[in-house]
Amino acid sequence: MFRITTVICIAAIAALPSCVSQAAHQRALDSNERLQQQRDALDAHVKDLESQNSRLASQVKSLGANAVEADSVKNLQKKLRDMIARLGQGGS
Repeated sequence: MFRITTVICIAAIAALPSCVSQAAHQRALDSNERLQQQRDALDAHVKDLESQNSRLASQVKSLGANAVEADSVKNLQKKLRDMIARLGQGGS
């Protein structure tokens, strides 16, 4: 008797209509596809930004070195002006 009841229950469950309509299922699939495309586009954008960030960081480093050189040049110019001023005073 238990087997007959089990078989009837399984047959009844199999005969039930699906919980989601085909149209709703297709909308979910389409939405999933759009989201995957957006994710792929964002991933590509992130890679571009990372590349740009690396390039800009390199430029900042280079500019920092140039700034140090510029400071050194300014210091040398000041020393030269001071030396010229001292020589001008001593020569008079």
